[in-house]
Amino acid sequence: MIGLIAWSSILIFQKDWASGEYIGVSGIATLQVWPFRAFIVLGVSVAALEFLFRAASDIAACRNPGERS
Repeated sequence: MIGLIAWSSILIFQKDWASGEYIGVSGIATLQVWPFRAFIVLGVSVAALEFLFRAASDIAACRNPGERS
């Protein structure tokens, strides 16, 4: 599930990168949207990788119940 969230976040990031969209109040403070989307993509991707590593570790532990890592 988290992989799907990461994938959809990448698509949103690509759209924001191409559009050059800004947030904020014009004339006072504006920021581009894409850096914030990049942090979201980075965080969700790291979480997905961590899940995969932990799942692989648990599967390996189930196959070799005598060994603990």
